[in-house]
Amino acid sequence: MSKELKSELDILSNEMQLKSFSLYSDQQNLEKIVKIQKFFRKKSRKKEKYLNISKIIKNLRYRKRIVMELLQTEEIFINNLTLIVNNLVTPLKTKCLQISEESSKMLMSIFSNIEPIKNFNEKLFKKLSFISKNYHHNVVFGNIMLEHLPFFKLYYVYCNEFEKNNNLIMKIKNENNPEFKIIAQWFASLEYTPALKNLDLNSMLVMPVQRLPKYVLLFKDLVKHTEECHPDHAYLKKCLAMFIEINEENNQKMNAYLKNIKIFELQNLYGKS
Repeated sequence: MSKELKSELDILSNEMQLKSFSLYSDQQNLEKIVKIQKFFRKKSRKKEKYLNISKIIKNLRYRKRIVMELLQTEEIFINNLTLIVNNLVTPLKTKCLQISEESSKMLMSIFSNIEPIKNFNEKLFKKLSFISKNYHHNVVFGNIMLEHLPFFKLYYVYCNEFEKNNNLIMKIKNENNPEFKIIAQWFASLEYTPALKNLDLNSMLVMPVQRLPKYVLLFKDLVKHTEECHPDHAYLKKCLAMFIEINEENNQKMNAYLKNIKIFELQNLYGKS
C-alpha cells in the first residue's frame, strides 16, 4: 500500500471517529435535555395543580365570608325594620285615634307597606338560619332564595312611594297644622336616640330602598367565588339574574312613578292644559 493511500485512509478513519463521537455526544445531550424538560413539565404540572387547589381554597373562604355577610346584614336589616314598626308604626296607630281620619291616613301612609316587608324578610331569614348554625363549604341555599324571590316585588310599592312619603314627612314637620305639630314633635323626640339607632326618621325609612340593590352586589360576589362544580352555583346564578331583573323593574317603576308625580305637581301648579 502506498504511503499516500495509507495517509488518506487514516484521515478518513479519524473523520469517522470524530463524527461517531459527535453523534454519541449529541445523543447524550439530547437525553439530558429530554430529562430536564420532563422534570420541568412535572414541576409545572405540580405548580399548576397547587395553584388550582390554592384558588379553590381561597374561593371557599371568600364564599363563606360573603354568605356570612348576607346573613349578618339581613339580621341587622330586620332589626332596623322591627325598630321602625315597634317604635314608630305601632305607637302612631294609637296616636292617630286622637286625630281626624284624613290626617290619620296621611300619617300612616308614610310607612307604606313596611310591615309586610319586615314579615317577609323575617320568614326568609328563619329559613336561612341553618347556614350559620352548621356552615360547611358545600352548603346549598340558592334554592331557598329562588323560592322566595317573587316576594321581593313587595319592595316595588315601598320604593315607588318613598320620595312622596319623604316629602310628606317634610310637610308634617313644617306645617302649622295642630294635628301634625303634635306628631312632628313626637318624631323629633325619637330622632337621634336609641329608639331610631341614633338616626333621623328619613335615614331609617330609606333602608328598604337601599337593601334591594345590596342583594345584587352580594349575589354577584357569590357567583364569582363559587366554583361551577359547586352544587349551589346554578341556583346562585339564577338568583343573581332574578335580582338584577327585579332591581331593573323596580327602577323603571320608580322612574315612571316619579315622572307621573312631577307631571301631577306641574298640573296643580299651572293648571291642566
